[in-house]
Amino acid sequence: MSLHYHVHCHDPHAHLFAVELQLSVATGTTELWLPNWLPGSYLIRDFARHLQQLESNCDGQTCTVHKVSKNRWQVTHGTGLLRVRYQVYGFDESVRGAYLDQYRLFFNGSSLLLAVNGQEQRAVTLSLGPLPHGDWQLATTLPADDEHPGQFRAANYLTLIDHPVAAAPMQWGQFEVDGINHRIALVGAPSFDIDRLCRDLSMACRTVQQLFGGPLPFDQYLFLVQVEGDGYGGLEHADSTALLCSRRDLPQAETLADDGHYSGFLALCTHEYFHAWNVKRLAPGTFLQPDLEHEVHTTQLWWYEGITSYYDELLLLRTGLISQERYLQMLSETLTRVFRHPGRHCQPLLESSFDAWTKLYKADENATNSQISYYTKGAMVGLALDLRLRSLNTGLSLDQLLRTLWQRHGLTLTGTDEDTVIALVAELAGSVVATELNQWLTASDDPPLAELLANAGVDLQLRPALGPDDKGGWSHQLAPRFSLGAAYKSNASGLELTSVTIGGAAHGAGLTARDLLIAFDGIKATTTRWQELQHSPEGTNVEVHFFRRDHLRQCQLTLQSPSPDSCGLRLTDQRPAFDWLNAPLST
Repeated sequence: MSLHYHVHCHDPHAHLFAVELQLSVATGTTELWLPNWLPGSYLIRDFARHLQQLESNCDGQTCTVHKVSKNRWQVTHGTGLLRVRYQVYGFDESVRGAYLDQYRLFFNGSSLLLAVNGQEQRAVTLSLGPLPHGDWQLATTLPADDEHPGQFRAANYLTLIDHPVAAAPMQWGQFEVDGINHRIALVGAPSFDIDRLCRDLSMACRTVQQLFGGPLPFDQYLFLVQVEGDGYGGLEHADSTALLCSRRDLPQAETLADDGHYSGFLALCTHEYFHAWNVKRLAPGTFLQPDLEHEVHTTQLWWYEGITSYYDELLLLRTGLISQERYLQMLSETLTRVFRHPGRHCQPLLESSFDAWTKLYKADENATNSQISYYTKGAMVGLALDLRLRSLNTGLSLDQLLRTLWQRHGLTLTGTDEDTVIALVAELAGSVVATELNQWLTASDDPPLAELLANAGVDLQLRPALGPDDKGGWSHQLAPRFSLGAAYKSNASGLELTSVTIGGAAHGAGLTARDLLIAFDGIKATTTRWQELQHSPEGTNVEVHFFRRDHLRQCQLTLQSPSPDSCGLRLTDQRPAFDWLNAPLST
């Protein structure tokens, strides 16, 4: 028999799943293990910490269970049918783990289903239930097991855990792309225009398919969406994605196409759908059969996440779902997130990818000064590379580079190496461009965006931030005269610093993250009081009283001009911009 898992909602009020694993064994020992991370999210999460009360019997005889490491157990047994039972605490409200209460369930198999050591390639089946409520519906892309009604099947363990499972009252939508059924299952969604969402998503998905060319690489697709008051995130799978969004992200009949919330949600959906090609099939070689117990380092995430981040918004423009103005605003905001991180001058992009496990996913208050995201900086390099390729006037673009990689590595499931992209750029565009790309990836300088954008008919503006809510974009407004050089949040007691930029006014005064500023020149520290200080002469010293932990401290802060770290983009010449912003998608 195949390995069989049964998942039961043991105690929704306590967030407890009960799992039973069944397999036929001969006398001896069987070792079981649970992944420490899941593909697409590069952090050791130690899922085994939520597993409890593991016990086993073989043909009714109690077996000895010995824990041999943080995520491995050894079972000693006789011959017969081995049953392993355990509970898992599911209270992770993200898209990465497991969650259960009386209103819904969700899980990735990597956080719930023990693997059998040495038998990871065996076929497996899974059953679920009974569900706590009759109105709950089940959403997953696991294929049904035709021989056993009510069960699902997978070719092996890695395939099994690549299909998230959700159950709850749901709203559904569906559409077809190239004859393949696409479903949307939403949990917790208010009343909204689901026909509009299906229509727009079908257009975006079709554009992604046209970019890569050829048939879709799956026989079904599921957008599995958890809707919250304030949520955002996604995780890709081979034929589905698990998403978090806010209620305000969903469209109403009157929602404009360029609405920031809705276009952001469409970009998130497009990003994860794009990953069905770029990371799930076209992937680093070490990701095709990953070691799920240890970190799997690669310098290639700038491509797999950064290039995906570059395309997710650009393809909405090419699809016609957003205007050029909206696209340039979204791109401005992405670039602003890069320019506001002086850490980009400290950490090269390849290093950012390699250190994802210990830095990006564990960012602290010093991250602004010490590191950069391979999502945003990768998107910046993707933009620069695309414009540089187009500047050759040979018909070459990032589109062709991507399709060539797909043909050579994605369709064949041949993993890419650390230098695959640069080698292909050298082959298609020459050694000069390949050398430039290598410089952007290995050095801490910014690509020459202003020059590249100007050649494409777009002006780049760098200006100071207009205030704490300024995300970037073209503006003629006057910026504040002075910058605190720190991010902060306002509360009833004052201004609490969340990060301090090295070289800024706060840093020069000796302030640090977590300091609570309570007074400027003897007057309570508030956002309004800080705005009043904007009328002071440059170089003015301000007496600051603050708490560091429970100690009252005092320092002198010298008012400094703000840095030009907010990006704005403006189209100035439609003709050179046309090939980039309106590039036809040939197959």
